[in-house]
Order: sequence, then C-alpha cells, then structure tokens
Amino acid sequence: MNTYHARPKSAAALLATLLFTLLAVVGRAQTSAPASPATKEEEDSSEVVTLEKLTVTTGYRSPKAIDQIPGAIKLISFEEVANTQFLTEDATEVLARTIPGYSPATQQLQNTGENLRGRVALRLFDGISQTTPLREGSRNGTFTDMDIVAQIEVINGPSASEGIGAAGGIINYISKSPTKDGSEATLRTKFFGQGYEDSMGYKVGLNYTVKKGANDLIFGTSFLKRGIFWDAHGRRMGQSGSGTTHDSDQKNLFIKAGHNFGENNSQRLTLTVSKFKIEGRGHYVEDPGNSALGITSSSKRGTPPRREVRVQRFQPVYLGLQ
Repeated sequence: MNTYHARPKSAAALLATLLFTLLAVVGRAQTSAPASPATKEEEDSSEVVTLEKLTVTTGYRSPKAIDQIPGAIKLISFEEVANTQFLTEDATEVLARTIPGYSPATQQLQNTGENLRGRVALRLFDGISQTTPLREGSRNGTFTDMDIVAQIEVINGPSASEGIGAAGGIINYISKSPTKDGSEATLRTKFFGQGYEDSMGYKVGLNYTVKKGANDLIFGTSFLKRGIFWDAHGRRMGQSGSGTTHDSDQKNLFIKAGHNFGENNSQRLTLTVSKFKIEGRGHYVEDPGNSALGITSSSKRGTPPRREVRVQRFQPVYLGLQ
C-alpha cells in the first residue's frame, strides 16, 4: 500500500482561512438584534449638553445674547471673581487674569498704565461712569467691595454707546440681585498676610437679600483692613505719590431695591444707594530708592505729613429703568 504524506498548508490557504473567519464574525455582528428606539433616545439625550445663554446689557437698552453681538465681548462670571478674591481684593486684578490684552494690575490706588490693548477703557458700575472722561484722574479702579459684584462685562474696542472716554472699550461691573424667593444672609470673614507682622489684614462683610414676587432688595456692608505689602525680595513696597491701597481701611455700604413689571417681567426699575470710602492709616512714609544701584523705593515706619482720605465715592440715589 502506498502511503501519502499530508502536504503542508500554503500561506495563501492560511490567509484565505483568516479572511473567511473575519467575514463570518463581521456578518454575525451585523445580523445582531438592533437597539430599540427608546435605548437610542436615551443614548442621544445623555450626550446632549445644554449651554447657558449668556446676555449682556452694557451698550444696549435691553439684555442681548452674546452670540448676537458682532464684536469681542468677554463676560467674567461670579465664579471667576470669587476665585480671584482668594488672592487679592484688587478690583482690577480679575481683569488682568481673565481678559486678553489687559495690562497687569498696578496694585495701587491709581490705575495709570492699566489699559485695554493700549487704550484707556471706560469703567462703569451698574452702568454709572466711575470717572470724568473730560479730566482723567486715573483713580477709578477702586470704587466698591468685590463681594457685591455678580459679574463683569467687558466690550473690547472703541465705543460711544455709554458716552465718551471708551477709547479702549467698556468695563461694566454688575452688582448682585436676588434670584430666588425668600431671604438669605451671608457673612464673610477673611484673614490674610504675607508672613510679616505688619502685612496682616482682615475683612468682615455681610450681604442680605430678600425677594418676594416682583420685588427684591439687597443690602451689603463690609470693612476691610489692609497691612503693608511686601515684594518677592522681602522689602516693603513703596508709597505711590497719588496713594496706595496698602496700609488702609476700607468701608462699603450698598443698598439696591428692584421691581420687575411688564409682560413676563421684562422691564425693571431699580433704586440704588452706594457709599465707598478708603482711607490711609498713616503708619509709613516713602523710603527713596537708588536707580543707579538698581534699588527700588520702599516704605519705612513714620508719620506722613498729613493723613488724607484717598478715595471717597458716594452715590446718594440712582434710579434706573431697563
């Protein structure tokens, strides 16, 4: 009897076997039971994210959606303002951290050099100008307690919608308003320092809100004590010629009452009283530096010639209609 040995499988036969197996698996997967319509709807709804509609009122008579405005607009949320407050109470520092093209904050009472893409911006508080554009004093960056600010609207580019003085744009600080019925009180305390005894400071603030139907009221008051500021080289920062915010006491009082009316409460009448005051404590005097030796100016203990009120803003009554 003749014996025949098994012939080894060629590479072509192995490749054909693998392709046949792969096609069988794919065909089996395609013939599986389709998902039910309810399952598809649940999967689609789980992937849908509803974005919050953002509106601004600066430069317009009524709120308008950002995506409908042809221009560069930045809306700084309350969360961004609150995050900046963990580091500083400077009202302009949040702009330097969140607005592209805004110059670094001077951390002084004066805001000379702080601009929006090289040009001076018009600063507003609830639509009220905080400066006199005809005679720019560069002291309009500090005008209220940041705990009362809900959001900041920034419009880039020259604009005349809010009057003159907006060569670089408009920066509008919007105060808080009650959003839910009932009353709520928030007490805020803060203690801060840089590791030096005379750098310590603290803040105590109270916000009270009440809303009933179409009527609402917010009352806010605060006291802030600042110590002297120190630089990264362990030297006290110098005293600016037009005033600084360090070594100062700051007081703020804010009251706003509102009433919504019209179709779907689309119109609003507000009455605002705001008083802000910051005063130097007079514990330090200027210690001149030496530019030839590269030594910056500093501060040393002493009594200044006179103790002055650096900034005091009082808006007795403001009646607004939107």
